[in-house]
Parts: sequence; C-alpha cells; structure tokens
Amino acid sequence: MDPTTVGFIGLAVLVLSDALTWDDVKGEKQAWDTFFWMGTLVMMATYLSKLGLIPWISNHIVSLIGGMGWIQAFLILCGVYFFSHYLIASNVAQVSAMYAAFLAASISVGVPPFFAALVLGFISSLDSGLTHYSNATAPLLFGMGYVSVGKWWTAGVICAVANIVIWMTVGSAWMHVIGLW
Repeated sequence: MDPTTVGFIGLAVLVLSDALTWDDVKGEKQAWDTFFWMGTLVMMATYLSKLGLIPWISNHIVSLIGGMGWIQAFLILCGVYFFSHYLIASNVAQVSAMYAAFLAASISVGVPPFFAALVLGFISSLDSGLTHYSNATAPLLFGMGYVSVGKWWTAGVICAVANIVIWMTVGSAWMHVIGLW
C-alpha cells in the first residue's frame, strides 16, 4: 500500500476510535506544516528525475570534468552531489534521483566502481543534518524551535565538511590499503 494511504487510514482509525479528536488533529499545526512541505519537496525531486533533469546535469558535469584525472573529477562530483542536497527534500529523494547518475558519471571518468559506490553512499548519509528538511526527523527537531535556520545550516555544513574531509583522506587511504581501489 502507498505510505500516504496507510497514514490516512491510521489517522481515520485514531479519530473514529476517539483516541484523538478532530480538534487534536487540527491543533498540530507544526505536524501539518511538515507534512505539506516534505510531501511537496519529495514530489518535486521525484519529478526532476522523471523529467530527465538529473541525468542531464550529470551528463553536463561529466563533459566539464572529462579531461581531468579521476581523483580531481571525483572530488568535484562528490562536492556537487553533496551540496545539491540543499535543493532536495530528503536523503531518500536525493539518492533515488541522483545516486545512479552520479555513480555512472564517476565510473565514466575512471573512478574504481566499488570505491565510487561506497563514497557516494557515505556522502548520502552525511547530509542528514545539513538542513532542517534533510530527512524525516529533521523537520520535527527543527520544529521545536530551539535553533534558527541559519544556525542549523551553519552547524550542518561544518559537521558535514569535517566528516567529508576525514572520510576522503583517512577513509580513502584505508580503502586503498585494504585493496578496495
């Protein structure tokens, strides 16, 4: 069943069983706001991929970096993949829309396939705290009102860039030592 259908069935059961009243449901403004924006942003990311924008971007990036060595080209691809998360609603939306295209682009410029798959997978998890809409729990945490958008984005990018630097240096060296590339 579609997840939205399941959610509405659950809501109907809660209201019909008097576990919640309709006024309780209407009073959860932050939850409805989160539901609306996440649904809209995930749908937009899905259609960007279906309409061919993501593969088009991927092909243009490959044409721009095609003459570089694979290490420099892969660093650029990883940077574009990571920072494009500011434009995508969630990790799931980004991975489903962009992972395969960027993996193909990485392999086409000479990045060892297993290494490229792992690094892009790691980067996909690092953007979870990047924005207040990065994953399913981020809007709920942000909605509590303890931090501003600016503080969230600043802390998110500092933590993510620090992790990427560590993973791309120490992690890449370790993967090389154990023979993954």
